[in-house]
Amino acid sequence: MSKYTIKFSCTFDFIDEWYAYEAVKLHKYLREVDDPSLDMFSFDVSILERDDLSAVIWLRDSAGQADIGAVIHFMHRFCFDFEFKGAWGFQYSRVCSTGRADEYGGGAILFEMKSGRVIAWNSTQGWLQNAIQEQTAISTPAAFY
Repeated sequence: MSKYTIKFSCTFDFIDEWYAYEAVKLHKYLREVDDPSLDMFSFDVSILERDDLSAVIWLRDSAGQADIGAVIHFMHRFCFDFEFKGAWGFQYSRVCSTGRADEYGGGAILFEMKSGRVIAWNSTQGWLQNAIQEQTAISTPAAFY
C-alpha cells in the first residue's frame, strides 16, 4: 500500500521575540479549537532562534503529512491579528512511498499577509502538464485542408 506525504519546512522572522511567542501560543490555541476541516496537528511551530534584535519561528510538517490549508489558515490568522503587511511564502513537497507515476511533486505558495489572500499557488505537477501542452502545441504543425 502506498503512503502519501506532504512535507515542508520554512521560517518566519520577527523583529521582536514577543511575536514569536505569540505565534507559538496561537498555534497551540488553534489546535484546541474544534475545526475538523483543518488539521492543525499536521504541522509544528517552534522558536528556532532568538537574540536581542529578532526571533525566528520554524514551521514544519509533523510526521510528513502537512495540511497546507491549515498552514495558510494559521499564517492568515496570525498576520491578521498582528496587522503584518507584505508577502511571505513557502514551498512543499508531495511524495509517494512507492514508485507510482504522477505521484511526486510539490509547489510553492505566495501569501499576502495583510489580507490573508493567496497571491499565487504553483504546483509543479500543474506547471509541468501546462508546459508539455504548450510545447506540444508549438511543435505540432497546423493541419491544412
